[in-house]
Amino acid sequence: MEAFYLEIKEHLKKQLEANWSETSKFMRECAERLLGVTSGKVMVERENWWWNGEVQEAIKWKKDERREKYRLGTEESKKEYIQANKLAKKAVAKAKWIAYRDVYKSLEEQGGVNTAIRVAKCRKRKSEDVSHIRCIKNNGGGVLLDGDSKNDGRSTLENDRIQRDVQQRAVRDVRDSSKEEVRDAKRKMKNNKAVGPDTIPIEAWKCLGREGIEWLTKLFGKVWNAAKMPDEWRKSVLVSIFKKKGDIQEWKITVE
Repeated sequence: MEAFYLEIKEHLKKQLEANWSETSKFMRECAERLLGVTSGKVMVERENWWWNGEVQEAIKWKKDERREKYRLGTEESKKEYIQANKLAKKAVAKAKWIAYRDVYKSLEEQGGVNTAIRVAKCRKRKSEDVSHIRCIKNNGGGVLLDGDSKNDGRSTLENDRIQRDVQQRAVRDVRDSSKEEVRDAKRKMKNNKAVGPDTIPIEAWKCLGREGIEWLTKLFGKVWNAAKMPDEWRKSVLVSIFKKKGDIQEWKITVE
């Protein structure tokens, strides 16, 4: 992390004028080169209630070796990752076997029926969670089947919502951002939050300290004076969460 901070800091100092496209691209390339990238696989919720300290250490070691494998790309780093992966699987299998053995043993004792009921209810609640939606409906209530129609339906409904927000938003005078305002806004933003399309988390800006605040202040002033924001800022990721109310295929309930 220290190497990432130093490279970004030097890059910001060399820039005579704040340029978002250039800086965001450099930050992504620097992070990929120094910190590594994820596998890109879809996150699948798995049981981890039986994890212990040994499993956590093994999983951490596997992740570290995987990062080194992608960073170095040598045969030795690949062998280290394979070894770490095997040990992690053994640790997981051992911990899972011990945990389930204890659970089955407790079911035979007094009060075991209540434990079984709690486990069954927990599994039922998890089975009701919705991870994805295969079909959505348009404004007329018809089901959109092909991918293009789905995207058109989302775009139409999302544009309607944006237009309503713009019409309802009050217009007020706004002055240029100061360093104190940028510092306070950055401090109030929480860590470990999902990133946007630029894939740059708030932690990256927080670690830059004073240099990051000064650069962002110049950038906001440039955007305000030119009355034009970077095209990358116009994109966002909308994740719909079904609240078990209404029709899950009705896309309007997720954007209104």
